[in-house]
Amino acid sequence: MRQFVILLGILSMAAGCVPTEEEAAAAPQVIYGCQLDVLGGLIGQDTSVLDSMTFAQPPRVIGPNDLVTMDHDPSRLNIETDANGIIRQLRCG
Repeated sequence: MRQFVILLGILSMAAGCVPTEEEAAAAPQVIYGCQLDVLGGLIGQDTSVLDSMTFAQPPRVIGPNDLVTMDHDPSRLNIETDANGIIRQLRCG
């Protein structure tokens, strides 16, 4: 009987660790790597939308006159903007 009570206590604690649907929806989505299919909706938006996003690796935001290195990293997200800070192109590299 004592083992049953201990098991019941452990199970009830474990059940409290499962997030509710609201908590899961509120958790920030982490963007891993270069996911162009997920991020295509960013084109045409202001770069300020990036402030509310969480990236595992910081994206490289490139303005019209910015210099960039020539190294290629297929997991890196490059976000190209116009002079007004509007996202115009997304690419990997």
